[in-house]
Amino acid sequence: MSRYVMPLKNLTDNEYLRAVIDAIPSLVFIVDTDLKVLDVNRAARKVLGSESELILKRLCGEVLHCIHELDSHKKCGQTPFCEDCILRIAVTRASESSRMFREKYRMVHRRNNTDYQADYFVTASPFNHNGSTLLIMVLEDVTELLALRCLSTICSNCHKIKNEEGTWEKVHEYLARKENILFSHGICRDCAKQLFPEFAERMEEPG
Repeated sequence: MSRYVMPLKNLTDNEYLRAVIDAIPSLVFIVDTDLKVLDVNRAARKVLGSESELILKRLCGEVLHCIHELDSHKKCGQTPFCEDCILRIAVTRASESSRMFREKYRMVHRRNNTDYQADYFVTASPFNHNGSTLLIMVLEDVTELLALRCLSTICSNCHKIKNEEGTWEKVHEYLARKENILFSHGICRDCAKQLFPEFAERMEEPG
């Protein structure tokens, strides 16, 4: 056991912690209770910019380019949407309870005038530093994972969908069960022309 611990003695505490944080592949931020960024790991710097571009900026709007701050022209923490922001909720709950907070969250970012959605697992864990409460905020991007889980197999002939049990069901039944959608029935113009040509002509007449 000692042969694994001994090499670490050559590292200072700061070097060791920096190496550990930089080894984490997810985005890691050290923030205060106002969501100001105090430190970031290598993954965050690689995705979001240099350290000078990130430090002392607010995590949601200024660093992650939340569209609510950009569209409202108000600072992060002052928009009508901020009270429902899971990052802000995570920091508040974790710091108040002194316990880890973790929840899934979908955020809409804007970069280069393009909006895009990303799904994250947000983890906030508080710690005390020189009498102040700071938090480790970890953002795990699970967008691709959730997209793969949402893929469904549809029959190329009858268009039934294969459900989680491996059985096939009609599209409207599947969607009603998954998304709580109710359907009514109608007929489109193309099908009306094919099935009821005499009525389809009347449908196209003005008035």
